[in-house]
Amino acid sequence: MKALPALLFFFLLPAFIQRANSQSTSATQFSSELRFARTLAKRWSGEVTFTNNWMQSPPADGLFDQYGEWSIGSWGHYYIAAKWRISLGASIYHKLELEDPQQNKNNEIRFSGQGTYYIKKIGYTISARSRLEWRNVQDAEQHFQSVLRLREQLKIVVPINAKSIREGIIYGFGSDELFFKTPSDATGDEIFDRNRFEIGMGYAITNDVTVELYYANVFLPRDTDQVNSVFNLDFSFRNLVENMKKRFSQTRVPVPDD
Repeated sequence: MKALPALLFFFLLPAFIQRANSQSTSATQFSSELRFARTLAKRWSGEVTFTNNWMQSPPADGLFDQYGEWSIGSWGHYYIAAKWRISLGASIYHKLELEDPQQNKNNEIRFSGQGTYYIKKIGYTISARSRLEWRNVQDAEQHFQSVLRLREQLKIVVPINAKSIREGIIYGFGSDELFFKTPSDATGDEIFDRNRFEIGMGYAITNDVTVELYYANVFLPRDTDQVNSVFNLDFSFRNLVENMKKRFSQTRVPVPDD
């Protein structure tokens, strides 16, 4: 198992080389996500996410020149075993301008189910995730069309200045994800939808608050192959309300009795 991180590196490397040698058009985007998670029971947790996306494509002047989309979503997670987690989610996407010409200025309602398998070792964590999405995407006539999409992701997370992630720890991560979909007028006839390669760094501000800065290279096989460079800044909060109540109760000064 000691050779597993090296094997994962060689698994992710071809995806990066593919982009370096392909002839394609390109665009640059910036995305920011706020993620709020809460423990609901012994094996249950909930999560709410809010995402904003800006994009730059020639001849735009700057990275924040064009507001691309916003989305809000919720997830419920259940740990069926120490290494297995299943999840159900629902999201709404308001798309103003995106990389897919067929989806420009269209909205989407998405329902998702996924299973995640974790390999946790001292010094790194590897996860394999399978997600099935039922996408309801508006077409050019503003009618919703149903599209099924399968996403397969492999990811590694490595703490840098410690053996596990906790307050004050910096960590690095990388992942590659393949997307496959059913053909439709709203999303095109391709079955292979895209490939997303990510690499970045994170910092645990506290045990329950993290910030991540990472780069994503997204390859879309369309009539002219599209490669999007996406810079991401994400913030994650766990049990935010409970932690604020706890901190507030600790900082209150007791009033002496008369």
